[in-house]
Formats: sequence, structure tokens, C-alpha cells
Amino acid sequence: HAASCASNSNPNRTFKIHVEELYMHSKVDKTLDSFTKLYICHFCEEIFLRRKHIIKHLKVHDKQKFGCKLCDKKFTSQGAVYIHKQQYHQMEKEPIVCDQCGQSFTQKMSLKKHMNIHLNIRNHQCYFCAQTFVDPTTLRNHIDRHKGVRYKCDICGKQYTSRQNLKTHIAKHLGLLALKPKPALKCDQCFEEFSSKHLL
Repeated sequence: HAASCASNSNPNRTFKIHVEELYMHSKVDKTLDSFTKLYICHFCEEIFLRRKHIIKHLKVHDKQKFGCKLCDKKFTSQGAVYIHKQQYHQMEKEPIVCDQCGQSFTQKMSLKKHMNIHLNIRNHQCYFCAQTFVDPTTLRNHIDRHKGVRYKCDICGKQYTSRQNLKTHIAKHLGLLALKPKPALKCDQCFEEFSSKHLL
């Protein structure tokens, strides 16, 4: 569908194909009752509880015609692409250092997101248990644990309950982790390991 969608000039047909793809590839846990089904947007990974809400949301993506060449994000104007590049892709000449913990960043936006940890700003809530998180990636990993999703290493077959843990594991295989990782903190409820306390 993706190839035919990209070449199709009819925007209504494009939207229809995306909606069909959403339902065909929806990874909804069938064991959950209808009130806890999750609909995940394949464009931005935003999560919805109701089908009608994600259909309305998808119309936003249908209007987004201008793409960033550095990532997969799409926007409604070229000006929005420019602002996005300034915020997310422009590297600073000198690393920016967090005055709270000393961690350094190459982008202002990365530091801004990082500050949510120190300020304990948790805007991302789990629809299953109402637990909140500082970033959407940690929330997605948490939801995957609710749903029993497993991520398998293609190299050795070892399985993980989060994407990030699998990425770290694969990086070790490839020799990309030269530094010794911080000791893991283990959750006393789900026994999942985390690299820092704020992720618990």
C-alpha cells in the first residue's frame, strides 16, 4: 500500500489507504476489553482510545505535504519544516551543558526535553494504569509491557520487553558501546531494568 500511496495523486484516496492500513496493521491486544483497546498512529505514534478519534487525527497527517529531509516528519508548510530543522536538527557549535547534572547536548531541543526529567514534568500518561512519564518513548515501552510485547535480537535470539533495551543489547553485539553502562535499577513490581531512576 505504501508504494501505491506515494505515487497516487488523489489525496482522498491516499487518506483512505492510510486508514485501511491502520486497521489492517493495528496491534490491538485482543484479550483486553473494548474500553482499553489502543489505536496507535503510524505517522507520529500518538495513542488513541477510540477509533473515531484516530480517524479525525489522521486527517491532520493527510494535509501534511512538506517533508523534512533529515527525518520522516511531515508538515503543512515549508516554513514549518524550517522551524522544525532549527529546533531539532541544528547542531550547536559548542555542546550545551545541563546545569543540574552536567550532561551535555548538541541541540537545544534535546536539553529542553532532558530538563523535563529534573523538573519532573510527566505529560505522557498510560491509558492502562494512569502512570505518567517524562517522554513518549518511555511511555511506549511501558505500554508494550502491559501488552506483553517482546523484542527479539536477530543475532542471538534473546528477548526484551522494551525497544530501548533491545537497541542497547544490539549495540553491544556491534561493539558500539565502549563505555561500561551504569548499573541497572530494577523495578520491584515488574522486575524490568532501567538505566536511571526517573524511568522507574
